[in-house]
Amino acid sequence: MMKLDHPGVCFVTSRAASGDRPLADVVKAAIGGGCDLVQVREKDMTGGPLLLLVREIVEAAKPRGARCTVVVNDRLDVALAARAGGIHLPADGLPIGAVRRHAGKKFLIGRSVHSLAEAQKARKDGADYLFFGPVFATPSKAAFGPPQGPDLLRKVAETVKIPVWAIGGINAGTAAELRGLPIAGVASISFIASAPDPAAAVRALRTALTEASQRRHYAPGSSWLARTPRRAQNSAVPAGGCPMNKPRTDLGTLLQAASFSADKHQHQRRKGIDPAPYINHPLEVASILANVAEVTDLTTLVAALLHDTVEDTGTKPEEIETLFGRPVRMIVEEVTDDKTLPKPDRKRLQIEHAPTLSTAAKMVKISDKICNIREVTHKPPADWPLQRRREYLDWAERVVAQCGQVNDALEREFRETLKECRTALSRVS
Repeated sequence: MMKLDHPGVCFVTSRAASGDRPLADVVKAAIGGGCDLVQVREKDMTGGPLLLLVREIVEAAKPRGARCTVVVNDRLDVALAARAGGIHLPADGLPIGAVRRHAGKKFLIGRSVHSLAEAQKARKDGADYLFFGPVFATPSKAAFGPPQGPDLLRKVAETVKIPVWAIGGINAGTAAELRGLPIAGVASISFIASAPDPAAAVRALRTALTEASQRRHYAPGSSWLARTPRRAQNSAVPAGGCPMNKPRTDLGTLLQAASFSADKHQHQRRKGIDPAPYINHPLEVASILANVAEVTDLTTLVAALLHDTVEDTGTKPEEIETLFGRPVRMIVEEVTDDKTLPKPDRKRLQIEHAPTLSTAAKMVKISDKICNIREVTHKPPADWPLQRRREYLDWAERVVAQCGQVNDALEREFRETLKECRTALSRVS
């Protein structure tokens, strides 16, 4: 397989997700955005039309030379006739050995796998690369079971020693969560296919992976956002002094986000009986993530500081992307309600959408709910009767339940807070 000097981006095609646009145009745009691998996956197309489509895509990829490879899903005959770079086999597809005998040593053969055992077998059988997933929740991969998660992805990649691509629920937000993993790259269907600008979507994925990789490669102990226990971080603080060797970029970005949020919320206060400055809320949300959940990912913490800016201040998502990057924008948009909808609809959609959120967005959501149930219990709006406060706690519990397991400490904090709040409200006459 082509050797990449950067985290790769693969576009898995979908006419359905591309809307009214010709698929070839969408693929060409993705290639123009720097796509490294294109898997033509149009299972419902018959041989003749599929061959014409693949030939057109192969021609479109030629200007990028060896930097973009085209493979065909499951159809060896079409891949060979179109002179594609290889074939991608589903988990229950053709035997790799049989394909190799017909196609030769230089023909690229990939395999989709959904467990470590499948990955090990595919490597033993002679696969050149693997797609592993679904890593995150996604409707297109629901038939393959629950999300496998980044930890198992890492284990597979470290075990098989051939290129492994992450697939399933990949967008700019989730791609950023795969920071530092020893993977070849990410493969996406709808995030690229449904994007108004597929080239920009490809670039956003690469940016998310590249920025994350750069953060991951600080020397041990040099970054205050490094994944080390808080005790270890504290031990690096000299007596009477400040922590040494903190990259200004990370600290500066976090402070910039706090300042940005404070400016956007400067004319707002919380709705409680003792209205506090609104900025206290996003600061508390980020603080819970950092100090309770021990989240150290800069993108997640910045998104926590900005999570209400689009919904409550009229801030444009493009402004967030310009200042803080697309991964932050994606998380903020994930947790933003559509205020044109009636409140009952917004609350219902929060429950329905919670399972589809990225892990980072789920953690921001849970931390937000912890803060909110505390306020509703101890500093409620003056016009909220007791029953409404209890109903809010019940609704928050349903939202968090739909987020699933993302962070044990954070979920435990929510459960304990919810129990304390219900006890407190039971004493209210």
